[in-house]
Amino acid sequence: MRELIAERMRVVRKHLKLTQKQMSIDSGIPLPTLKDWEGGKGAPSSEGLAALVRLGINANWILEHKPPMLLSEKSAHARGVFDPALMKEVIETVEEIFYQTDRKMAPAGKAEFILSIYDIYCDAEVRPDKQKVLKLVKSAKLHT
Repeated sequence: MRELIAERMRVVRKHLKLTQKQMSIDSGIPLPTLKDWEGGKGAPSSEGLAALVRLGINANWILEHKPPMLLSEKSAHARGVFDPALMKEVIETVEEIFYQTDRKMAPAGKAEFILSIYDIYCDAEVRPDKQKVLKLVKSAKLHT
């Protein structure tokens, strides 16, 4: 496991075009500690992971190789990608489920809820599943 983390540490640092010294300065991680991580002699602590996250590195990628490598790549919505057809489908699905379940929500809360559902489906690159959205609506604490 340490060898995998060490390799990912090297890959992300090189991807960011940083030297070990510069990454140490930018992150606040002591240079010897960073060298140990890259050498497989240790692994980032929670504080170390927090420092990497502040640099925009996805901690899940470092630990488990779960994409994306950088947090800036994490959300299609955050990247400014907008899919009007998907948003229409999400709105229609949420409205239909709210109607079927007789749920009510203030407009601002509903907009935030819809945007959250949109982000989930946009990131997953799949179309909304009414049964899954229904489960989410039923389990969510909705404020009216």
